[in-house]
Amino acid sequence: MTQTSAFHFESLVWDWPIAIYLFLIGISAGLVTLAVLLRRFYPQAGGADSTLLRTTLIVGPGAVILGLLILVFHLTRPWTFWKLMFHYSFTSVMSMGVMLFQLYMVVLVLWLAKIFEHDLLALQQRWLPKLG
Repeated sequence: MTQTSAFHFESLVWDWPIAIYLFLIGISAGLVTLAVLLRRFYPQAGGADSTLLRTTLIVGPGAVILGLLILVFHLTRPWTFWKLMFHYSFTSVMSMGVMLFQLYMVVLVLWLAKIFEHDLLALQQRWLPKLG
């Protein structure tokens, strides 16, 4: 007796890199959601001085970056991954995923810059005083 499933094909192989990638993306989404909720419902505890907020906002993007690096090296030709970032096919699931991750990372970086604005200005004054 064979067991069939709508999502199981002999040609479809999801190895451990895909599982690790999905796990890391889930960690990132959970941490960013936690940071958003912390800022929304506990504004006094959700400032840039909060250890929990700092941790979530650094580990969240880090998990995405690590997961995407794992995906890049899982490709058959990893040296050509950059083509996905500039040559979109709006009917391709891969292209849509790349666009969504680019948008996600831009939003995260802008949010990090907003939350750590005072720290970034202090670093700028220390290392690049003529630009301030």
